[in-house]
Amino acid sequence: MWEFGVRVVLAGLLMAASGWTGVPPFEAAWKIGLFTGAYAFLAYLVEERRLTNPGFAGLIAGLDALVLALALAYSGLLEPLGLIVVAPVVYAVAKRGSHAAAMGPIGASALLFADGLTSGQFAPSVAILAQAAGVMITALLANQPRVVVRPRSIQQMISDLAEPGVETGTQALIDLREQYRRLSTAYKALERKSRVDRVSAQLLLARRKPGGDYGQILDGLRDVLGADGLILYTCNQKGDRMVVASGSGHVPDESKSLSFEVTGRETTHRLRASADDALAAIGDGAAAPVKPFANVLLRLRGLVVGMLTIFAESHAKLEEMRRRAEEAEQAIAHIVVDERERGRQRRRMAEAELLYELACRLDGVSTEPDLGRRTARALADTLDCGHVGVWLLDGERPILVGRAGRQVRLFEKFRFDPPGLEGWIQADLCPVLAYSTAESDLIDGTAALKLRVGSYLAVPVSEGDRHLGFITAASSGQGALGSEDARVLRDTAAEFAHALSALRDRAEGDAAPTRGLLSVSEFQRQVIELKAERACLVYIEPLHFEESEETVGRAAVEHAARQLGLLARRHAPRDAQICRKGDGSFIVLLPETDLDTAEKWANQISALAAMRSTETSDGRSKVPLAVRARVADLQAKPEEMARGAAGATQTEDTGTLTG
Repeated sequence: MWEFGVRVVLAGLLMAASGWTGVPPFEAAWKIGLFTGAYAFLAYLVEERRLTNPGFAGLIAGLDALVLALALAYSGLLEPLGLIVVAPVVYAVAKRGSHAAAMGPIGASALLFADGLTSGQFAPSVAILAQAAGVMITALLANQPRVVVRPRSIQQMISDLAEPGVETGTQALIDLREQYRRLSTAYKALERKSRVDRVSAQLLLARRKPGGDYGQILDGLRDVLGADGLILYTCNQKGDRMVVASGSGHVPDESKSLSFEVTGRETTHRLRASADDALAAIGDGAAAPVKPFANVLLRLRGLVVGMLTIFAESHAKLEEMRRRAEEAEQAIAHIVVDERERGRQRRRMAEAELLYELACRLDGVSTEPDLGRRTARALADTLDCGHVGVWLLDGERPILVGRAGRQVRLFEKFRFDPPGLEGWIQADLCPVLAYSTAESDLIDGTAALKLRVGSYLAVPVSEGDRHLGFITAASSGQGALGSEDARVLRDTAAEFAHALSALRDRAEGDAAPTRGLLSVSEFQRQVIELKAERACLVYIEPLHFEESEETVGRAAVEHAARQLGLLARRHAPRDAQICRKGDGSFIVLLPETDLDTAEKWANQISALAAMRSTETSDGRSKVPLAVRARVADLQAKPEEMARGAAGATQTEDTGTLTG
C-alpha cells in the first residue's frame, strides 16, 4: 500500500514541478505521470490479492527505473544523476527477492533507452555507459551473503580436544549436539522439580505449626509465590458447590461468601469461568477495584479437588505466579486433600468431645445461661461456622442463653404462615436445614443476603412432645454447612435437652447429686458445702502427657485426657465429684469415704490406667494413660496425715486439699 502512495506522490510532484518551472516539459511530464499512475494501480491490485512474486516485483521495479530515467533525461540531468535509477532495482533485489542477474540488465537498459529517446543519438556517451555499468554491478552485489572468516571450525576444535583414537568427524558433532540437548532437557526438568520440592517443603513446614490449617498453608504458599493474596476453594460436604475454605493476604472482604455450583461434568475452562464470574460479581459492588487475578485448578489423579485464586499487582507478575502454581499443582492438591482428611479426623474427634462435654461435663453447670454458653462455644469449635445460637422459649418469646460468633436472627424471616417464629412454632418447630439460603423455600432470600448468611440450620430442643427451645448455626458461604453439620446439631440438641431437664430438676430438688466434671469454682463450692462426716480427695496426675505432646501434638493429648476423665468417672462412686485442671490432671472428691477405701480406689484407677492407651488419629502413635494417684483425708488432723497429706501438699492445690 505504501509503495502505491509513493509512486502517486512522486508522479504528482513531477507534474507540479513541470507546471511551475517548465522542467521537464509539461507535454512529457503528464505522459510520465499518467503512465506511472497506471502501472502503480496495477501493482496495488496484484498486491491486494496477494499474487505478487519476485518476478512481478522485478518487472515493476524495472518500470520504476524507466520512469526515473525518463524524468531525468527530459530534465537534462541524466548524465550527472543517472545512477539514481539503481534505487528501485536494489530494493527489488534486497526486499522482494528478485533475481540480481536479471535486474541489473533491466536497470541498465532503462538508462540507455531514456538516453537514446531524448538525445536522438544512436551511440550513448561515455558517462551514460559508465553509469549503466555501475547499475549492473550494484544490482549484482546487492543480495550477496556476508562472509565471516573464523579462525577455526567447530569440527577443528573437536579434533583439538578429542583424545587419540576417538572419532572426530561429522558423527561426533551430531553426538555432541544430541548429548547437549539431553543435558538441557534434564536440567530444565531438574529445575522444575526443585521448584516443586521447595513449594512442597514450605507447605509441609506450615502444616507442622501448632493449630495448622488451610490458613497457615496458604500463608506459606503466598510467601513462596510472592502473591499479594490467595483464596482456596474446596468442595462442600455434599459435593455440589465450591466454597471458600480460607484466604490469605490482600483479598476482597466479600470473598468469604463466594461459592459456585459444580456438577462434576464441567470442563476445566468452565470451572475457571465460574470462579471468574463470581469474583467479577463482587468486584462490581466493591469499594476498591479487584486486583488482577488468575484461577488455577488443583487436580489429584485426574480429579478436581479444589481451586486456587491468585491476586497480584500486575498482569506480568500474575502470569509468572500462575505458571509456578500450575507446576506445583499436584503437590498443592495432595497437601490440600491430606489436610482435608486431617480436618475430618479432627472434626470426628471434636464431635466425640462435644457429646462428651454435653453428656458428662455439662451436668455440673449451675445455671441455664452457663449451660447455653458452654454448648454454643463447643458447637462453634466443632462446626467452624460464623454463628451459633442457643435459644430457650418462654411461650413464643425466644431467649438467647448462649452465643458464639456474630448475632443472627434469621428465624424471624422464616416463610411460614404466619411468617417468622410464630409460624415456625405452629409448624411444630420442624428442622430448617437451608444448606443454601438462596435456594431454600423456608427462608427469605433477601433477608439472608442482607445478613450475609449463605447457609442456615435451625433444629428444635425438645423433651418428648414439649419444645424447650432451639439451636441455630449460620455461615456466610453458600453450601458451607451440610448434612454432617445438621447431624451434629441434632445430637447436640438432644443432649442439651437432657442436660437442661436435669438442671431444672435439680433446681426443684428432684434430682440426685451430679456426677459430671466440674469447673474449679464449682468443685471448690462442692468441697466447701460438703455435709458428709468423712471425705477424701484423690489427685490423679498423668505421667506421660508432657513428653507425648512434643511427638503427637496437643490434640492427641487432649483426647487422651478426656479418655482419662471418662475412665475416672466410670469407676468413681455414685456421689463422687470430679474436677479437671488445665494440665490434664484430675481431682476427685469422694464423700462418705475413709482413707483406706480412697487409697484402694486410687490404686484401682492407677492399675486400670496403666493398662490403657489411646491412639492418635493416624493410628501410628499411642499416648499412655498411666497416672500417679495421691490421697488426702479432708477430716484428718495434720498430725494424723502420715501417708496422704505429705503427697497432697506437694501439689499446686495444697490450700484446697488441706483446707
